[in-house]
Amino acid sequence: MFKTDHLGSNRLTGAPVQYFPSAISFLYNTLMQKFATEANINAIVTQAAAAALDDVDATDDFIQRNTNDRQEFFNQAMARAVKPIDSHANFVMLNTFHPAEEVIEHFRKNNILIGHRSPPLDTHIRISLGRPEEMRAFWRAWDALPYPKHSMQH
Repeated sequence: MFKTDHLGSNRLTGAPVQYFPSAISFLYNTLMQKFATEANINAIVTQAAAAALDDVDATDDFIQRNTNDRQEFFNQAMARAVKPIDSHANFVMLNTFHPAEEVIEHFRKNNILIGHRSPPLDTHIRISLGRPEEMRAFWRAWDALPYPKHSMQH
């Protein structure tokens, strides 16, 4: 399974971290806790983020890739007559016009994990932008939704 609702950093050898809560807890409590600041901000992550931001070329490349990925998602959505909520992030919110829990379950059955329902947006799903093959799998599962396509309006 791959996960399209959170960033790839939530993967442990390709599996979503929610499948390993005790392992994650152990790692955090025994290895990472000593690097946390008083505000519970991981000092190693802070240093890595600062270094990444100092790499202007890599940051610009990431921004461009993210922009391209988001535009491709919007193109695919519009081709299906659905309009995501405008976004400048690496994820989008999409109104399914059906209960989000049902849609999330459909994706789970197709080996795609997307985020949980986000009240009060009970018919919206949150999709993080993934690699091209992941997004193709997302759209295949979307196209297989058991709802009449004309009922997915915007």
